[in-house]
Amino acid sequence: MNVTRLHIELSTRCQASCPMCTRNHYGGAVRSFVGPNDISVEQFTQWFAPGWISQLDDLSACGNYGDPMMNADALAILRYVRLHAPQCYISFHTNASARAAEWWQELAVIIGTHGKVVIAVDGFANTHSLYRIGTDWQRVVQTAKTLIATGITVHAATLAFAHNRDDVDTLREHLLLLGIAQVDIKHTRRFAGELSFPVANGTTLEPAVPNYKAFLDDTTYEAWLHTVAIDPVCMKYGGEIYVDVHGRVWPCCWVADAYTMISDPTLGDANYAQWDRRQGVEVAPLVDAVEPIMLSSGGIYPAMVRYAEWMAIWRSAWTAPRKPCGCAIFCGIKK
Repeated sequence: MNVTRLHIELSTRCQASCPMCTRNHYGGAVRSFVGPNDISVEQFTQWFAPGWISQLDDLSACGNYGDPMMNADALAILRYVRLHAPQCYISFHTNASARAAEWWQELAVIIGTHGKVVIAVDGFANTHSLYRIGTDWQRVVQTAKTLIATGITVHAATLAFAHNRDDVDTLREHLLLLGIAQVDIKHTRRFAGELSFPVANGTTLEPAVPNYKAFLDDTTYEAWLHTVAIDPVCMKYGGEIYVDVHGRVWPCCWVADAYTMISDPTLGDANYAQWDRRQGVEVAPLVDAVEPIMLSSGGIYPAMVRYAEWMAIWRSAWTAPRKPCGCAIFCGIKK
């Protein structure tokens, strides 16, 4: 199977404690299955042969549980990618609240004109860290300025909440004036219809748009799964794989997260937790249909042979009368 897009989790470490991130409990303790792991440059070069890297069109350094800037080998890994795939579009997603200016300048040289850095900015100095706990707004903005000065493309991703919704338009204008090329305003799915979200520090988060993505009752839910059509992102533009920090290959990060989260007995009873649990339970038979595809067992080429066989199982699920919950949520065609 010829896959031309790679989404990779370079690290599970992060200095931030965003309350709705599944790496931690409501912005508090890190979940038991999230270790302080990184992919080393030695592992990366063993897993991904130069010939396979050379045909990549797109690489996204993001992941589920960490920030790629926390990996000490991140720059070396991206240099390897750039050496063998000069035209590959590299997207680097980060909270941008660590590392020296020189580190970001070196990242910019590697990315060059074929890629972008996406920085999380959730408000101004008085609101940003209410969600991005553990980050510093001034440092984030300075990182953005450092990157912009190099001439590379910088985007901003902003989550809208009740506490920052009145600043969103002003924030967008401010960031665009700094030289950020695009500001994407997003509403998180994790309220799932609830009007508040508890934070470990005793505060609460409220949605900018009340009742966003309400939890479906069983009758509506079943009807939806039987009628929704799936347009899988993992099969578009040549195909994509997600590789976690352990070198396990998945169709996407959403499947990986949902499947992993059902092993956590402290997931909780909030609507978003019900969605996570339901997604995990429903994709589990598809994930368990094959032995885990690990890049440590021979690297990318034999993994792709097994992955092609696995995709035949997923295709059957996407066209079955009842679709998997996770695929319906993230790749269901909206009418």
